[in-house]
Amino acid sequence: MEGISVKVDEDKCIGCGKCVDVCVFGGRELIDGKGKIDLERCLGCGRCAEVCPAGATTIEIDDVDLVDKLINSIEAVVDVRDQNSLKE
Repeated sequence: MEGISVKVDEDKCIGCGKCVDVCVFGGRELIDGKGKIDLERCLGCGRCAEVCPAGATTIEIDDVDLVDKLINSIEAVVDVRDQNSLKE
């Protein structure tokens, strides 16, 4: 995704495959026992970074303005309010 960098520190990667298991976009794979990112498929959602037990995957925001524009475009067509608050 524009404005975000997703990286794997191969020295930290233990090759557990948890990042591959949680990637719903098919943007992660194991090659030679190390997690790799397919930048064409990765959307920078952060699931892989959350589950990495070794902290090998990091996500950095390079351009906050681009991320804000994306969020605004999503909010224009999707109700992003907390659904639990609608029950009150």
